[in-house]
Amino acid sequence: MNLFSSAAFSVLALGTMPALALDLGNGLSLTGNVELEYVSYSDGDDATVGFSDLTFGWRSQGGGALGFGVDLTLVNFEDFDDNEGRGAVWGGLVLTTGLGEFTIGNPRPLIETMITSPDIGGFRLLDLELATVTGSTLEGLVLFQEDVDSYGVSFKGTSGALTYGASYHKLEQGPFEADAIELVMTYQMGKTALLGGAEIIDTPSTDGEKLLLGATYTEDRWSAGALLTSASQGSSDYDSVKLWGDYSISDAFSVGAQVMSLNGNSSGQTFYGITGEYGFGTGGFAELGVFDSDDAGGDRAYQASIGYRF
Repeated sequence: MNLFSSAAFSVLALGTMPALALDLGNGLSLTGNVELEYVSYSDGDDATVGFSDLTFGWRSQGGGALGFGVDLTLVNFEDFDDNEGRGAVWGGLVLTTGLGEFTIGNPRPLIETMITSPDIGGFRLLDLELATVTGSTLEGLVLFQEDVDSYGVSFKGTSGALTYGASYHKLEQGPFEADAIELVMTYQMGKTALLGGAEIIDTPSTDGEKLLLGATYTEDRWSAGALLTSASQGSSDYDSVKLWGDYSISDAFSVGAQVMSLNGNSSGQTFYGITGEYGFGTGGFAELGVFDSDDAGGDRAYQASIGYRF
């Protein structure tokens, strides 16, 4: 399949989740999450899927504004029932400066790490078909398309409450090539965070553009967020609005609700989700969730998952 045809706008990607860094000492760190998810559909089908999204990092310990480092991110999902899976490797050499960090090699798309939102119903499996609308098309192309090579450079910096970044990637699939550019920013105003991002993928036949705008608000026991996305590829246009909120009943147990409307050129659909999560230890979690939509032919789905966040 040629990634620079209709597949260049495939709504496939692996969503990320908030994570805590595990300090391994000597400048080494591990960030990310692993999860095992069981899904049961209302028509009787089921699936068991494993996910991992792990970043190993190292930074030099010398003083001064100039330093060096390495990042390596492994993203993978595996369908154990069909014995099928996909994976992607991101990373590169890092130059740390007083302005920010430059990564050279194949840096992780910034949209995927700086603009995040919860999976609807907690379904990482089902959210694969929605995440590119609210995430990085570049990540989806590298993860799901066959024989796609990617390399590039990124920059990420911070100035007070503002965090900003930009990246450039070259994509190759056989004789076909494409250029991908990202611009991303977040701004923290007390308990409110403003999010914004843009992605342009220039192919020999057509250009794809995406704009993301969002905001989150966090209190001690509850939080809420919204993410608006507008995207186009050739004659195809997509717009989405995603809303979510969660409430911590106790330090260990929280509940959440999510809703997302997705509208294309001639059709639209709304998705709904409810989640309940119990945390244990320093990063373990167990979750139950329900996913549904207003599609008369769609199946309601239920999920149970267990995992760990680093």
